[in-house]
Amino acid sequence: MDYYANIDFDGFTKFVDLLDGIEVNVPKDLEDREYPDGNW
Repeated sequence: MDYYANIDFDGFTKFVDLLDGIEVNVPKDLEDREYPDGNW
């Protein structure tokens, strides 16, 4: 291994922000049983 990067979570967050975020596609609806009405 010639190169590696060691970053903390804050560094990872900044890197993702530089890429304009990450799109996550969830094929199923999510159900929140603790706050089902979205009123938290």
